[in-house]
Amino acid sequence: MENVKEQAAAYAAGKFENAMNKLIEQAYIDGYNAGCVEAGKASLAQLNDDEWVDLGLPSGTLWSKDYLRDENGDIDYMPYEKASQYDLPTCEQFSELINNCKIRWIENGGYWAFLGPNENGIRIYNKGYLDEGSRVLQCHIWMVARENSLNVVILDDRLCWSSKQWTMTPHYTFLGYRLPVRLVKAK
Repeated sequence: MENVKEQAAAYAAGKFENAMNKLIEQAYIDGYNAGCVEAGKASLAQLNDDEWVDLGLPSGTLWSKDYLRDENGDIDYMPYEKASQYDLPTCEQFSELINNCKIRWIENGGYWAFLGPNENGIRIYNKGYLDEGSRVLQCHIWMVARENSLNVVILDDRLCWSSKQWTMTPHYTFLGYRLPVRLVKAK
């Protein structure tokens, strides 16, 4: 009988140790995943009130003064998957920006100037985009995609003066390109 008790104790100890290891392993995985989610949320940019510009647009949409920047202060170029976690402008918000602002290309500054009805303005610089580490100098800006189409606005000769108004044609581009990001928010 003593031998059976020893065998049962050894068996139980092994099962207990296994169960505890699995519990600890799962707790570690759960904690790691929760930490990743929280870190991801923390990394999303929170802009201060002074980093938004009220252009006096009919919808009340506010535009960020600048592109999102990384921890070093450099423009953060990101693929669409990462950029889509932010409040990107919609096609309608770009159209509103173009139809309600005075627009000028400032050659020596390398930017598009948008002056709103209330005389406040923003600059959208020709910072290009990154394709496999190479910079392509064209002004692309991510916008909210609809059904995997029309996910980018290209500000170049496609933003043109026609019939006494500016027109813009949204385009679809490869989602893996890394573009600078401009944010919008409701007033």
